[in-house]
Amino acid sequence: MVIRNRLLFDEVKHLPLIETETELIKRASEGNPEAFEVLVQRYQKYVYNLALSVIGNRDEAFDAAQETFIRAWRSLKDFRGDARFSTWIYRIAYRVSLTVVARKRPLPIDDLPEPICEDASANPEEAAENDYRQALLRRAIMNLAPAYRTALILYHLEDLSYEEIASITGVPIGTVRTHLHRGRNYLKREIVRLSGGDENEM
Repeated sequence: MVIRNRLLFDEVKHLPLIETETELIKRASEGNPEAFEVLVQRYQKYVYNLALSVIGNRDEAFDAAQETFIRAWRSLKDFRGDARFSTWIYRIAYRVSLTVVARKRPLPIDDLPEPICEDASANPEEAAENDYRQALLRRAIMNLAPAYRTALILYHLEDLSYEEIASITGVPIGTVRTHLHRGRNYLKREIVRLSGGDENEM
């Protein structure tokens, strides 16, 4: 199966309605491309966001997401169901993303996902302050070590469990907890450093 070059952003076409993910995976593993495209459409946003969080560049994250689904299609026959399909596909995406990071330039902060505005009715002064804080947070996150940054993003933004993060990143659960604890502390210090404030005020 050849995935279309812009599959992640193609408009959803009408595909056969298959009730369960288990059936989708079964059909896809038997070589049904339409069943696999349903899986792609279901997970494309999450895979792309994970890649973007790790890589920090939209174009490279798009390419990494494409590569993730290509590898998933080729390896789907080996999926045994020991873990959830989402964990399995995230693990592939994480490894692909790490490969990209290992060979790329320093991470650009301008390509991080845009923050969601908390209050669309905020006045201009409040909106400007919120934009400043969000930009500061994005810069601080990208200054963290990759292991800490990934743990924070997967836990707080993707809402994954310790067990899922451990499975995706290939480290023990205790290490995930350590990365989260240290990541929060380093993030706090980095925000203070960038803002020129006092850590005791946070």
